[in-house]
Amino acid sequence: GYTNASLEGMRKTVQAWTEWRNYGMQTGDYSEARKFISKDFKDERDTYDLNAGLYKEGGWMIGGDLRKYEFHGEPINQGNGKYEWKFFVAWPYYVYVDSDGKTYKKIRNEDYENNWFIMNLHHDGNRWLIDNVHSLATEKK
Repeated sequence: GYTNASLEGMRKTVQAWTEWRNYGMQTGDYSEARKFISKDFKDERDTYDLNAGLYKEGGWMIGGDLRKYEFHGEPINQGNGKYEWKFFVAWPYYVYVDSDGKTYKKIRNEDYENNWFIMNLHHDGNRWLIDNVHSLATEKK
């Protein structure tokens, strides 16, 4: 299972997180996705809260189901039980729709070169937790 302190357990955790995160983008329910992130991953929690709030107020998102994660190479052991893993996110667009049915924000993916990320994660003795995800594009600047 994904709780195993092995690379296979890590892979299963990451796969489950991507599926539950996409589910949250489609429904506003991030309760399962939250189980895979560490308490210190504030940016991700804030994203979940923002998107869940949109749904709670009667709005919705279009395009969340189109998001695909492609992990490359093997996770790199950073020592102290911490790992990092490079991945690519393929997504064409998102549309945020307000409760009145009017589009209030469209985001189109114009530059796929900016879609490379690094995920940091660790095993806490019981399960894998995602500590952070950061864009490689921001490292280049």
